[in-house]
Amino acid sequence: MARHRANQTPDKLQERRESDLRNKARVRAHETPEQANERREANLRNLARHRANQTPDKIQERRESDLRNKARVRAHETPEQAHERREANLRSQSRHRERNANTRIKEMVSIPIISEFVEVMDSKAEAFHHILKIRIHHDEQLSKEILDFIESHEKIKGDGNSSTISLYEQCHQANICVCCDRFICGTDELCWIKKILYFSKNQGLSFQI
Repeated sequence: MARHRANQTPDKLQERRESDLRNKARVRAHETPEQANERREANLRNLARHRANQTPDKIQERRESDLRNKARVRAHETPEQAHERREANLRSQSRHRERNANTRIKEMVSIPIISEFVEVMDSKAEAFHHILKIRIHHDEQLSKEILDFIESHEKIKGDGNSSTISLYEQCHQANICVCCDRFICGTDELCWIKKILYFSKNQGLSFQI
């Protein structure tokens, strides 16, 4: 085909090009919007590959050829066509500037991820410190229901020894004020009193033990 085209006369070349244009126009007239979009994307990919392989001389030659072709088209434009072309160019330039501006803004503005700077270690340590205040120790008295639950749980686990079990470390109960018999709420430090001292001050309390 290349040799055949190389031997064609200028009239034959022009005739072939016009025939190709008519055939393409007929095909495009029956294209769906999806097919037309797919064809345009394929043409852009082919054009990009072709231009990427061009030498600097070929690039310059192509640009000069494009300018000459545009000049010939503009020479035969009507005033309405020229006005429509200028407006289309302005719209294209506006979209191009907007895309460039958005790209520069994204590069300049760096939005930090706030969650990366949230301090949680001190909060966890403080919460654990307060939880330890209400933990039940081995020397404290537990209700029969809790003991039964711990024993059954440990036997299910297969430990077999319910006297020294890890669940004791996970049992908590609210602290009660020995003076007013109410739950102690809040995160203030707890004050402990010995039983002997408590009984010695019994007379000063508002209720009888």
